[in-house]
Amino acid sequence: MVRRMVGQAYTPDDAYAGNLSSALSCIDVGVTTVLDWSHIHNTPAHSDAAIKGVQDSGVRAIFGYGTPQHESGDWTKAPAHRYPGDITRLRKQYFSTEDQFLTLFLASPGGTPEAILPTWKAARDVGARIMIHVGVGEFGRDALLERIHKIEPLRADTTYIHCCTLNDTEWKLIRDSGGTVSIAGYVEMLMGHGNPPV
Repeated sequence: MVRRMVGQAYTPDDAYAGNLSSALSCIDVGVTTVLDWSHIHNTPAHSDAAIKGVQDSGVRAIFGYGTPQHESGDWTKAPAHRYPGDITRLRKQYFSTEDQFLTLFLASPGGTPEAILPTWKAARDVGARIMIHVGVGEFGRDALLERIHKIEPLRADTTYIHCCTLNDTEWKLIRDSGGTVSIAGYVEMLMGHGNPPV
């Protein structure tokens, strides 16, 4: 509901204000490093504003360049969007060095391997790491990582988030590729993703 109805109505000013106020709130309570899994890239102006909001706060952050919002909920149908191609401009304009407070990642969409892999290529072309939610509840029992690996081997530049319902083969693929895992037990239990894989 929020992403389909509210997200598509967000202006670049809304994206800026949301990121700035959220990052400042983090700093206020002592959090100095955050991950912005950003899904408001409806236009290049939205991307610029979201990045500026995080930058202006002074917080250290990973900026996860994610999908635009569309009323259908399907990011591939968003009109005139430039995802994931705009990552090239963003890298040059905002992330040209590795020694700054803001680091560029790709916040990968889910879906089929055929939809996912072109976004991964765009990230790899500019040297950005990739993160993707996998193994989330019953929807995560689809052997997605096996299906991706059959088309293109998994690599060490990818972080797999949640991983609650991965099968044994998928765990081995992550290990053998040198990929990393991020687990958030409280969130996984709260949202019904499954038991944290610890």
